[in-house]
Amino acid sequence: QLGKELRAPLQPLRRSLISREENAVRTVELVFDFAKAQPEVFMVGVRELYGASKPVREALRKVIDEVAGDLAEDMRVMQITPGLDDKTARELAEVVVVQTFHSTLDYLEHPDQRAEILRRVVQFINALFVGAMAIHAGLPLATMVSTQQLKKPE
Repeated sequence: QLGKELRAPLQPLRRSLISREENAVRTVELVFDFAKAQPEVFMVGVRELYGASKPVREALRKVIDEVAGDLAEDMRVMQITPGLDDKTARELAEVVVVQTFHSTLDYLEHPDQRAEILRRVVQFINALFVGAMAIHAGLPLATMVSTQQLKKPE
């Protein structure tokens, strides 16, 4: 139920906005406002993402998956991530949703830092997508970073 209540206003909001930057700010604000209206539910939910109850973890992962799927679809329809294939956009959307959900804990627990928390989450989202688009476009630095081999420490 909570997932449906959160998802319902997100898509119309995202599709009414023009720029990627404004989209990120307004979407994160909406999630934070939603969490503020139901702080106990959000705090328990985020904390239980890694809790002992498998059914609860699975239910929460389903909400994240649905919200991320909506986000990826909105980005595709609105063409705000040019050059990214659907698989990459979907993977990045999931990272964004998980990070935003986790950030709600700080947002709820530190009201005096809310503007800074919002700024950091939006900066993270923009850096993630701009970086992915740069890698896809084959920009020199991005290509260099994306082709490095990961090595185990010796």
